[in-house]
Amino acid sequence: YGCRGAKFPLAMSPCGKETGGHIQALWPGSSASVALNYWWHYLYSKDLRFLRGAAYPFFKECVLFYEDYLEREPSGRRRFFADYSPEHLVWGDNAAVDIALVKALYRAAIESSRVLDLDAEARIKWEDTLRNLPPYPQRNGYLIDLEGVEFTDRHCVLSHLAPIYIFTHDSIFVG
Repeated sequence: YGCRGAKFPLAMSPCGKETGGHIQALWPGSSASVALNYWWHYLYSKDLRFLRGAAYPFFKECVLFYEDYLEREPSGRRRFFADYSPEHLVWGDNAAVDIALVKALYRAAIESSRVLDLDAEARIKWEDTLRNLPPYPQRNGYLIDLEGVEFTDRHCVLSHLAPIYIFTHDSIFVG
């Protein structure tokens, strides 16, 4: 990708090697998805040592990747310029699941920074990125999986509803 920070593959072999050769290995949202497991562990345990020593440094590396990866438009709005639906395996822009995952990652990094009283300057930049992430893609008032693609199949996976059913604290109703 040519980006700083941490980008994790979607899948790895039991030996720790990336299982490339498939479009899903390129999924831009995978690093945020992995990072949220650290956040949920902290939320459950409230273990400040874990937050300081493992989770927060991990968040910072993932956020650094998205700082480079997200395209910045002249208005300041960010967008996922090369994104795809991890369920439909089609390229487009601004997959709803990736927007939800990255919003949750940035909120975790920002809250961790506050709790640990670290990186106030970086936090300001992260808050700006969070405010300027793209809106969830919609068509006719309904959430859709991905901008720029007209799906005609009746896919059974609901990844485009991630802003509602997985990240209830990050639902479309609260921004």
